[in-house]
Order: sequence, then C-alpha cells, then structure tokens
Amino acid sequence: MTHDVDVPAGTVLRLAAGEWWQQPRTQTTTGLTVTVVAVYRQVVGGRVWMQGHTCAAGECGGAWCFEGQVAVVAVQRNR
Repeated sequence: MTHDVDVPAGTVLRLAAGEWWQQPRTQTTTGLTVTVVAVYRQVVGGRVWMQGHTCAAGECGGAWCFEGQVAVVAVQRNR
C-alpha cells in the first residue's frame, strides 16, 4: 500500500522514542533527529524505510549515515 509519505530531501524529522526502528523488531528507547535523504513510499506495518543523516550537515562523508524504519504517523506529523 502506498501512502502520502512524500518527504523532500533535506527535511528534518524529530523522531521520539518508539517512532523509529534500526531493526524490524527492535523498537528504540531514545529520540533522534534525522535529515532526510530518501523515504521509501511502500508502507509495511505502518512504517516506511528511510535513509538520512543524524550527523551535522553530512559530516559523515557518506551518502547517508542512518537507515531504519520510521512510523508513518511520525513522518506525517513532522512535515
């Protein structure tokens, strides 16, 4: 199913604990700020895969330094 999760690259998302997962079955216990690189529009279990940066302004030197699942409601709330 495709939802309206179109998020432009460069958008900053502030995710609360429990709104993102680095592993599909491991819910997080801390908040995180991510600058979006890409959000995949295919929703599975109320979540989308996202790539982005948690470093300051791409300091990591990579195309992205964060990849994980994010709750669709959190993405929509942050837009």
